Amino acid sequence: MLMGSDLPILTQFLVRRAYTLRFADQEHTEVTNERKNRADFVYVGRSRSLAEYRRVAGRLEARARAVNATRQLRELRWFARNIAIKLALVAHARRAAARLGHEPGAEWPY
Repeated sequence: MLMGSDLPILTQFLVRRAYTLRFADQEHTEVTNERKNRADFVYVGRSRSLAEYRRVAGRLEARARAVNATRQLRELRWFARNIAIKLALVAHARRAAARLGHEPGAEWPY
């Protein structure tokens, strides 16, 4: 049972709760609108170790997103190889780097 002294505390709680709900709803609306208006990026390719992306207007369809993800995943093997070479060079394991495909006279870092 509520006492008279509990009424200000209860009122304060209800006001805070209503404000929190209103703020959360407004934030959700802003995030939803932002997602509707956002542009996506499409993987174009790479130049040496630099990946290139192109911004496209609007959202990509599911099939286009899958194709985009596949293009990026195909490069994962190349990326992992380069990381392994760089780790070998930092560890001064030049033979291991050469076995991974590093050219002995190549300049590193670029």
